[in-house]
Amino acid sequence: EKDWHAEVLTIFKFVRSKVRYVYDAYGVDQYSHPIRTLQMRSGDCDYAAIILGSMLQAVGYEVRLRVIQTKDSEEWNHIYLLVRLGDRWWPLDASVNHPAGWEAPKEMVRNVRDYEVPV
Repeated sequence: EKDWHAEVLTIFKFVRSKVRYVYDAYGVDQYSHPIRTLQMRSGDCDYAAIILGSMLQAVGYEVRLRVIQTKDSEEWNHIYLLVRLGDRWWPLDASVNHPAGWEAPKEMVRNVRDYEVPV
């Protein structure tokens, strides 16, 4: 009870175990409703961010989306979630094989933008 960190970590691990990373169709940036993502059990980084954010908001957490452009890309090429725990924003990237709290090292990132997610 009231172990917010453990609750967020449990939801993160659930998404990681249920949604396998797959690329979008060639040349098309696709999106899916969270229920459809669970039915398909697959998706790319935006699918993972959408389902994780939906689940966390459903149980009362404030979330943001972080979009990054890596130095090897001319486009914004990755998205993941930030969740507020107390006074800290904790990164959650369920589309990579890294633990909760991991995000791309600063030396790999050219630009970063954060977006509020309305309730």
